This record gives sequence, C-alpha cells and structure tokens, in this order.
Amino acid sequence: MTELAELALAVAIEEMDKEAGETGANNSGPFIEKYLNGLGEAPSNWCAALVCWCYKEAAKRLNVEMPFVYNLSARNLFNQFKNKNWLVDEPDESDIVFFWRDNPNSWMGHIGFVRCVKCMKNKRLITVEGNRGNFPAKVRCWDYSMPPPQLLGYGRII
Repeated sequence: MTELAELALAVAIEEMDKEAGETGANNSGPFIEKYLNGLGEAPSNWCAALVCWCYKEAAKRLNVEMPFVYNLSARNLFNQFKNKNWLVDEPDESDIVFFWRDNPNSWMGHIGFVRCVKCMKNKRLITVEGNRGNFPAKVRCWDYSMPPPQLLGYGRII
C-alpha cells in the first residue's frame, strides 16, 4: 500500500468518525456538497465523490498530486484504474473496491475502501463506503462474505 492510499483510507475513517453523510434529504447535505466538489449538485450519488475527496484531502496533506481524475462516477474510476493497470486480484488494506449495479456491464457502479484484509482469512471483507443503505446514509463500515456480491474488482495505485 502506498502512503497516499493509506492516508486516503484514514481520511475516510475520520469522516466516518464525524458521522458524515446525508442530512435533510437523500443524497444531500453539507458533507455531500463537500464531496461533490463542485462537479455536481445535490441530490447526487456520492460514493465515488467520497473516495475522490478522501484522495484529494490525502494528496493535499502529503503535498502530492491526485493520481487519478476526480470524478463522480464509480464506473469512470474503475475504467481509470483499468486503463492504468491498477486493478489487482487480491485486495490489500486501503485498496479501492469496485462493485457493479444493475448488471456487470451496466454503466452504474459503487465504490469504497478496503479496510480490513486480515478478516479475509475468515472469508470476510470489511470496507468503508458512503452512499449505501437507506436515508440517511452515512460513511460507515460494511462487512461482506467473500467474495462480496456484485464485485467488479479491486484497485491499487501502483
């Protein structure tokens, strides 16, 4: 894992500790507006925005460039990682986890951070995700049996 990825996960956990997420209405509120980063308006899906915002904040703290283009689409981020040969078969802590929605070839997707791989010995994957669950969705951990349903792949910045 890279220092940038490790810090991006730490930033996501900081957001989780603040109970960041939706307020007022589905896919809305000050945290969501922050994550959308001027690229969209609430109400908007924000799982990819959260991941990008965490990387942007980590890059700022480390005084380095963002390694990918800030985007509000999980599928766009998956394609960026694929084009850079950053997809991996086995996840590591702080990797990105990509999911498909609707069907594996759909333009729709979902994204989060891998938080725990030690759990994988017990056939569990722990993630940190946003925009998942009923309103008011928060940044929080999710626990999946392996392999997670609708898994598209894992990404690691190399």
